[in-house]
Amino acid sequence: MLKHSLYYPAAGFDGPPVQFLGGFIHSFIYVDYGVEEGAVHNEVRQNGFRGYHLAGGMPLEKRDLAPNGWSPRVPPQYQDQIQRFAKKLAHGFVREPFAYWYLIAMMTAAKITARSGLALSP
Repeated sequence: MLKHSLYYPAAGFDGPPVQFLGGFIHSFIYVDYGVEEGAVHNEVRQNGFRGYHLAGGMPLEKRDLAPNGWSPRVPPQYQDQIQRFAKKLAHGFVREPFAYWYLIAMMTAAKITARSGLALSP
């Protein structure tokens, strides 16, 4: 289901990947350790992506993203930074991990007009 998705680390609520790649890529995996699950759900439900509407979604498990398991490999030159990252984790920089797959669909001109309150010109 996630094959051929765009994986976007440190994504926050950035819309341009969907805006510019939406016609070529149809599945986006946004990842950000600094954003809480509730904030993401609220943003997607309330604001979403301009020109798209939320069509559905489902929570994902770790095995959905890494069916063969995953273990981080830290290059030797960054080994000393693990302690610094652990301190950030301990001080609340990293939020509780979660994964949720949102299915968004492009709106028709009529739906965009209805949502914006503007009238279509004949």
